[in-house]
Order: sequence, then C-alpha cells, then structure tokens
Amino acid sequence: MKTTKEFIQQVPHHDFKKKLNVLGVSAGNGVILYPISKDENFTLMGNAEVRPNYFYKKMPVQWMLNFPTTPFYPMIPPVKGVDIIIGNPKCGAYSNFSNFQKRTDFSKMGTNEPSLANFIDGVNNLKPRLFLMENLVKLNEAVDLDAAFPDYNLYQIIGSVSMFGNSQLTRTRLIIVGIEKGLQQFEEYIEPFRVGDIKPSGELLEDIPDNGHYVPPMDTQVQIYQGVKVTYEEAKEYWLKHKFRYQWFMKHPKKEDKILTAPGVYRLKKFDFPLTVRASPKQFSPDLIEMSGRQLARIQGIPDEFLLLDDARKPAYADTKNKVTVCNTPPMEIAEWFRQMVYKLEKAGLFTAIPTNEPKKVKKKVKKKVKKIRRIKRKK
Repeated sequence: MKTTKEFIQQVPHHDFKKKLNVLGVSAGNGVILYPISKDENFTLMGNAEVRPNYFYKKMPVQWMLNFPTTPFYPMIPPVKGVDIIIGNPKCGAYSNFSNFQKRTDFSKMGTNEPSLANFIDGVNNLKPRLFLMENLVKLNEAVDLDAAFPDYNLYQIIGSVSMFGNSQLTRTRLIIVGIEKGLQQFEEYIEPFRVGDIKPSGELLEDIPDNGHYVPPMDTQVQIYQGVKVTYEEAKEYWLKHKFRYQWFMKHPKKEDKILTAPGVYRLKKFDFPLTVRASPKQFSPDLIEMSGRQLARIQGIPDEFLLLDDARKPAYADTKNKVTVCNTPPMEIAEWFRQMVYKLEKAGLFTAIPTNEPKKVKKKVKKKVKKIRRIKRKK
C-alpha cells in the first residue's frame, strides 16, 4: 500500500505566501486531515471532536498515535486566525435507516446531531475563509444548509467516491465546500478529479500488515440475521459450498417459497471492485474470513502508516473500535483531493483576496406623476 509520500501525488508545488492554519472540527480519527498534516504549507491546529466513538479507555488513543503533538479538543477552542475548517460530522440521523424508521425529530439547523452542530458552530464562530464537510446525501434534504452557513457560498459535489479515485463504486457521498461570500470568482476551482487509481478487491487487500489486522477465532459466533447465528467456520463452509454466491441467502420470514438476501452480509469478489464498507462483522474478504480493521482501511484508501489500535489484552474490542472509526471516516482520496484543490485556490489568490460584500445599489423607482384629466360632461 502507498505511503503518504506516494499517496500525495506530485502537484505543481509552490510555497504559499503564508502557512495556512487548518482546524479539524468533528474530524473523527483524523483521516480527512492526514494529507494536509504532512504538508509543510499547512499548520494543523488540532481537532475539536465531541463524539465518544473516537475515545478508547477515555482517551483519544487513535488520534494520539497519528498526531502525537497536535491537540484534541472536547469543544471548539478559543483560537484565532483559522483559514480552513475540515470535518466529517455524524450523519446517522439522516441515513436511509432513519428514513425507514420515519423519524420526525430532524432539526433544520442540525442541532439534533451534536457533532454536526459542533461543526456549524465552529464555522460560524471562527469564520474561516474556506471549509470542507463530508456527509450523507440526505443531509441536503434534512438541514437548511444555506441558513446554517449564512456567510458562505456553498458548492456541492454529490456522487460515488470513485470520482476522487477511491475504489468503492457504490459509496455515494455529499461533499460541501464553503467559500466566504464575496469570493464567487473562485468557484471554478471546486470540481472533482481523481487522485488515485481504482483497483479490485484482491489487489487492494494484498500483503496486509499486522497493525489493525485482527482475525477472530473460527469458533466465534456471528449473527447473520435476526435469530440466526453461525460460527466463522460455518460461514466459511457456506461460502465454499456456494462458490458463485456473494450474498447470504435466507428464507422469507412469511413466504416459504421465497428467498431473500440477508441484509449487509456479503463477501467481496477478488476481481471486482469493493462494495461500500461498513463497521459490521458480516463482511467477508475474498478469502472468506471476516474483514479486519486494516482491510477496511485499505478499501477506504488509508495508507498502512496510519496506525490503528492494537491491544493484546482486548484484541476483539480494539478491532471493533478500529472498524467503527475507519468506516465512519471519508476515504483518504477525498482528503488528498481537497489538499490539491487548496493549492489551486491559494495560487489563484483566495486567501489574500478581499471579499466584495458591499450590497449592490438599487436604483429607486421614480413614480411618474400622471396628470389627471377632468372630463366635462357635455350637455345633451
């Protein structure tokens, strides 16, 4: 797998006029910040994260492994001079599952999702020149984004992450780039482009390192669907018996003659592109073994040098935490695309331009005086 130096492709390099200060707000384990943290043109000020998922034994251990000298804040810090804010707040309330539950507690300002509210507050209080937010497409329908970010022009990119060079053709995301109002001339630079090569599952999962690659005992049970549990050994036998199946079949709960596919249970095809990864023990590699945190990281474009949790005393628990944090982060290709795009924006003068926020003068309409004509009635 590529190291960060190899992953960060050669773009026309130039030294910025000044280092840009970048703050992560609801940026999870820091994958979306990683390429920028390795670039000398940027200063990573820290990450303000409110979600408990990114803590291990009450400490942000995974963050500390990869950003040992960078602060991890439990709230928006009182800092000044932030040029860029980057984040991927939680989007569960706006998922298809929530729609299935017919939830009605959505907030048009995102206040029912603490990490989303944290991101919105961070942008509006620190007022960066530029921000990036990655989320679910449904967020666009559930939240009034223009009202949430009143001082910014918003540019949306919606589609498969493959447009950035990630191999998950089925993973669809919403990318929002916000530029301070009065700087519309820079919108032409907000466009997707690939920063990596799309690869099949077999090639992506070659030569997996030990870090973050936990393989559970084969006699461990996993719930395939409600009421049905099998051991990993039995699951492997199922896949071997049905060589051409890539989804787990189950009997219809009400109709005996019908068969359904168990939701979320599949194995990857070696010569096909990977499906959307999820933090679930029901995803199997082409080798018919449950996928580890490191394998999911590979599919997410995360280089092997990005350290995952390893705990010899609780390997299964550490593996679960790895899967959650790796799957709930944007693919690394989106982070690298943004870094390259910032290069173009800086060269074009975004961070030195003066916003033209003066309201346009509206000419007052002059009412024309109409002479009233008095009509004299003629005598008949």
